[in-house]
Amino acid sequence: GARPALVLGMPVGFVNVAEAKRALMEAPVPWIVTEGRKGGSTLVVAALHALIRLAADGGVDTSRTLRGG
Repeated sequence: GARPALVLGMPVGFVNVAEAKRALMEAPVPWIVTEGRKGGSTLVVAALHALIRLAADGGVDTSRTLRGG
């Protein structure tokens, strides 16, 4: 069967979400999980964009930080 390279565990809006995330953290697959009951598609998209950016930049964070002044 298929074996995922990574699982993003950021569900929201169902019963036992914290327990489901804990179970994922015990699975033999790399994961990124939000703690507690927070999650949702917006967080998944943000995580995917960050991963794509890191991959495109060769694993080096080249994002720019806004500085107050």
